[in-house]
Amino acid sequence: MSPEVLVAEYDEKCDIWSAGVILYILLAGDPPFVGNSEMEIYKKIESIDFSFPKEIWKNISDDAKDLISKMICKSHNRLSAEDVLKHKWLERRTTDYKPLPTNFIDNIRAYSKYNKIKKAVLTYIASRLSEAEVKLHKNYFQRIDINNDGLITLDEFKQGI
Repeated sequence: MSPEVLVAEYDEKCDIWSAGVILYILLAGDPPFVGNSEMEIYKKIESIDFSFPKEIWKNISDDAKDLISKMICKSHNRLSAEDVLKHKWLERRTTDYKPLPTNFIDNIRAYSKYNKIKKAVLTYIASRLSEAEVKLHKNYFQRIDINNDGLITLDEFKQGI
């Protein structure tokens, strides 16, 4: 959650922050804010204390890092949703398709093993979705779940992506 959510003074730009955090996790397989306790994580969020460790981010483009940096920043500097969609990394990705990084699935697997605090934060974020957003995501899930068993296999996920 964004620093402004922590102090209950936020607007729609907190969603840009959350999307930036999710993008970071998808590309790196780790969250941008880590710590040994919930309080330590909150302090890092408040001070916007994150980085792009070279060993993880060496194969990720500077444009992707630029987009994330403009999404996970102080609210008054944060991109709008429209500006995110116009960012050169997304524009290039939609006109010059390249496959996802080979470690993409591994990153998601690694993230699924995170502790309860991290999962609780994600649950909190998900609970903030409107009914329309929940319906939309449920629709996405059902389209990817080809055999309609309520679970998405790795093959279904790859095909859906």
